[in-house]
Amino acid sequence: MSHTTGTGSSVVKTSAASLGAELTAVCLECLQELIDKMPGIIAAGVFTQEGREIACVTDDPTLRESLWHITRSMDALGEETAHEALLKSCQHVIVACESGNVVMLPITGIGRRRLMISVIADDQALIGSLLVACKQFASNCKTCAHRA
Repeated sequence: MSHTTGTGSSVVKTSAASLGAELTAVCLECLQELIDKMPGIIAAGVFTQEGREIACVTDDPTLRESLWHITRSMDALGEETAHEALLKSCQHVIVACESGNVVMLPITGIGRRRLMISVIADDQALIGSLLVACKQFASNCKTCAHRA
């Protein structure tokens, strides 16, 4: 089941997957807060490791689909890279591009599934600030999910 609603200038696409509507609502609230606090974010979403969308916020519906593909690809690439380099599991994936950045990191401590936040930002967002904001998002999301 999915639906689309408008919040401000953002198009929000939600998918109430098997993790429940409460988690979707918590993630949407935290994503909107992240976007409001961090200039330059043009798409942000929470996905399961298997690639199921929990929540996504963007002005561009095309980026919603792209973010899903990026998350699956980056997770697999990060894990394989860590394995081949004889390092432990991948914690963060950061791709610095000419006109912006893509950041993906895990959200731990919510349910039994591994969730990830993925963000696409333009060049307004400094990569260090973006990484800190995503880590704060993960912490806030976990706190809110435990209260729900």
